[in-house]
Formats: sequence, C-alpha cells, structure tokens
Amino acid sequence: MTDAIHWVCRKAEHLAAPSRAGRGGLTFYRGHWAYCDGNVEDTQHEWSETGGVTIDLLIDWPRALGPMRGVTVHR
Repeated sequence: MTDAIHWVCRKAEHLAAPSRAGRGGLTFYRGHWAYCDGNVEDTQHEWSETGGVTIDLLIDWPRALGPMRGVTVHR
C-alpha cells in the first residue's frame, strides 16, 4: 500500500462545501486511499478514480485559503 490517493469524491454537494484543506476526509475505499475535500458530515460519497496522486493535488487550495486571504497579521 502507498500513500497515493486513488479515489476522490465528486459529489456536487461536497464540492460546494467549504474545503477541509487535507484535515480529515481520508478513508479507505476498494483497497486504496480515498479523499473528500468537502467539509461535510454526509458520508455518502461519489468516488471517482484518480490513478494515484498526492493529496496536495486534490485539495481546492483557492477555496481552502479563501477565508485567510486579506487577513493582516500584526506583530
């Protein structure tokens, strides 16, 4: 077994949800890792094969980082 993600959730409601940015969302499906980027409680996924990619390629980074954009950090 490798750390590659072979399945990704493509359920419309999950794709529309806020991104979990890699925190959680991993599960085992048909003998391989699967990932759902949608931060939802619903466990009914619609899995699509990826061919085996890293989790970084499956995270919707603009959506994940959106709430942090424009935040000023003061020292």
